Amino acid sequence: MRAATWSRMRWRSLVATLGLTTLGLAGCTSGEGVGADSASVILGENDLVRVDPAGSNVPAKFRRVIDAIGRTSPMGCTATHLGGGLAISAGHCFRDAQPREDGLPCVTKYGSPVTIEWGVRGDLDAQGYLVSNCTQILALAYDPQGADYAIITVDPAPPAYAGLTFENPDVGRMLTLFSHPQRRPLEWSGTCPAGEPRYPQVVKHTCDSEQSSSGAPVLDDTRATIIAIHNGGIADQYNFATPIVDTPLADFVGGAPTPPPPVDDPPATPPAPTPTPADGGNLVYFSETITGGQWLEGYYFDVTGSIRVTLSGTGDVDLYVRRGAAPTSSTFDCRPYVTGSDETCSFTGAGRYYIGLAGDAPVSEVGIEVNYD
Repeated sequence: MRAATWSRMRWRSLVATLGLTTLGLAGCTSGEGVGADSASVILGENDLVRVDPAGSNVPAKFRRVIDAIGRTSPMGCTATHLGGGLAISAGHCFRDAQPREDGLPCVTKYGSPVTIEWGVRGDLDAQGYLVSNCTQILALAYDPQGADYAIITVDPAPPAYAGLTFENPDVGRMLTLFSHPQRRPLEWSGTCPAGEPRYPQVVKHTCDSEQSSSGAPVLDDTRATIIAIHNGGIADQYNFATPIVDTPLADFVGGAPTPPPPVDDPPATPPAPTPTPADGGNLVYFSETITGGQWLEGYYFDVTGSIRVTLSGTGDVDLYVRRGAAPTSSTFDCRPYVTGSDETCSFTGAGRYYIGLAGDAPVSEVGIEVNYD
């Protein structure tokens, strides 16, 4: 169990002042009633792992998802982008207990506007790559003994999005959870099995969470898609979540893209293909089909003079080049980072240069031309 932060201490003080009992919601104190998150829903050993800025310490299949996860303000819950400006979190983050209601203003129960900061990872003072405004609550319900969800719209929409699995998690299915516990940068729970239903629209699980994990995506560990929305926990017993299939999300996702199946960790970077002479040097051309969220380590090239890497094609692919080691999404020597798939990196100097490609569109067809000597 981690030491309590100031935010947790402030919450406990507030609970004591109001004379509330310990409650069971994850973003906010533990028990069986209405309220905020459990003071502790770490079950057994604390398995939470802080995700590094590049996501390199989590399996590759989740790396396309983590940029789609955001931290809400001022509530401090977790939300996930599903594509096209559509996102999902927990209903109790926005309102007190109530039946389903559609078309609500996106404000807290106290009337404050809501923002979401996406991609907050790394050090405690880390900042995300984008802050969006929550513009509307399309549908919300918070039943302390049933479904607890908030389907919202955000603007601007982040480029990353998560896929969905509209199934009830059967007992024993392996799950995993990413959240902002205690408002910290993104943390990963590791994997855990789905348990028995707690209520007809609520499933138990044992993935670790803490205050502010409410609304976090509970992922099918095999597919890396959202299967439930985390709601809370009962200390020393279990955590619980609302399955996606028990929300009206299917009514709103018609235009949301469906990510491809997850990819495994890439193999070691291969050497360059056999070059052909060109302009006194060597010319290599190869092509790739890259899906959204896929990270592809291309080839390395041993250069004695200079190198020019040109990317062209359809869709949207980001080019990464690094001298001396394979690039990552956060460590590179050149990343033009423009919309589309027309990008160029040029270097002068001997060394081994590595190429990486990141897909930003559902499917992209690109060619890579490398001219070097």
